[in-house]
Amino acid sequence: MCFYREFHEEIKDFFSQEDGVVFCNDVCSVMEVFGQEYNPEQWRFFVDSSKVSLKLVLLHNGNRFPSVPLVHAANMKESYESMKLLLEKIKYEEFKWKLCGDLKLWHCYWECNSRTQSTAVSCVSGTAGTKRITM
Repeated sequence: MCFYREFHEEIKDFFSQEDGVVFCNDVCSVMEVFGQEYNPEQWRFFVDSSKVSLKLVLLHNGNRFPSVPLVHAANMKESYESMKLLLEKIKYEEFKWKLCGDLKLWHCYWECNSRTQSTAVSCVSGTAGTKRITM
């Protein structure tokens, strides 16, 4: 039990706090501490929101590894502005993780990306995915 109480000490240097948001500033180093070789294609990006906060984590595609926390933003709601801020904080453009989440989130994600690149959003049977359009 004590191990888990002190585990955050090993990764706290890889997190920063700005604008009321706690975020991971070095994903690769966090993965190293977890003893995992990091390959962005093996992870998907998940956003969980409630009335009082937003949380962003990485989930392993095969669910063989525990989730990796990326962001916790108290008193922040899902919106274009908040998603843009959070994506910038975690350097999403550098890693390009696949996104999974609810359709409201997909709309915010699409809004963020449509301003910087051509992105199509498709929804089938309650699932959503993105496809980059090259012109």
